[in-house]
Amino acid sequence: VPNPNTLNYDITYHKLELSVDPDVYFVSGKITTTYTALANMNTLYFDLANELTVASVTQNGVNLTYTQNGSNELVITLPATQTTGTAATVEITYSGAPPFNGFNAFTTEVRNNGSKTLFTLSEPFGARDWWPCKQDLNDKINSIDVYITAPFQYVAVSNGVEPEAPVINGSNKTTHFHHGYPIPAYLICMAVTDYTVYNQTAGTAPNT
Repeated sequence: VPNPNTLNYDITYHKLELSVDPDVYFVSGKITTTYTALANMNTLYFDLANELTVASVTQNGVNLTYTQNGSNELVITLPATQTTGTAATVEITYSGAPPFNGFNAFTTEVRNNGSKTLFTLSEPFGARDWWPCKQDLNDKINSIDVYITAPFQYVAVSNGVEPEAPVINGSNKTTHFHHGYPIPAYLICMAVTDYTVYNQTAGTAPNT
């Protein structure tokens, strides 16, 4: 069931900047969300598991007041009434060990060959277990960017296409995926392990 507290806005864009390690059951990140008000708003609700801790919420570089109400919700107080039809962006910085629910939306495991693996499976309502979101199957996000920072020896994947090569910074590597089609929160995913990468060319020239 969608959270009725999240029905007063429409999400148009998410940027997920996530830091993970398949060897550690933990996630930290910054989620940037652009949304449009469907009614006059003074507070903004996100679905977020109680087990994850928000460190800050900002809008245009200004810290906003917020609370985690114990009902798997993050409640943000907007700086002023946001009027119907206007857009705004908030940035949420958070971290924690996701809870074990349902299909275990966030999983780390060691496979039979010793490979360490991290992956997510959020459907239908597990996305809030690992990132602050709007768990409404009807509100599809127009586009997303996912940046996964993990130890450099792993391959990280998410939805869409990889617009540029991963960036190595010390012992970590950040991989960027962009998805430019409408997508509900539960289909946003990531997986990190020692994948073998195969490259194939398909199509007929010039459409390769």
